[in-house]
Amino acid sequence: MLSRLIAGAPRGTHIVALGRHDGTDAFEVRAAIDKHLTLDFVIVYNMRDFETAVRVVSDGRVPADEIVTTIVPRSEMTAAFANLESATTAGKVVVLGS
Repeated sequence: MLSRLIAGAPRGTHIVALGRHDGTDAFEVRAAIDKHLTLDFVIVYNMRDFETAVRVVSDGRVPADEIVTTIVPRSEMTAAFANLESATTAGKVVVLGS
């Protein structure tokens, strides 16, 4: 996942890897350096990061269909997150409000 993000990122991009990820991910450090990318690895968003994430997805600058792996109703939220914790691939779960 990180290698795809780095390859597609324009020069000067700030990439935030969010949440718990127990697997391994490899990427070309030189590619990130050459593009002057900033990579942050965090457990939680701050409000500014969250607002930026929502904006770039809604503007179409980040293709949500490539990173959202599961969409579930609220009634299936617990099971969806349990599956995400045991998954071998990274992804995002979107919980529908109703």
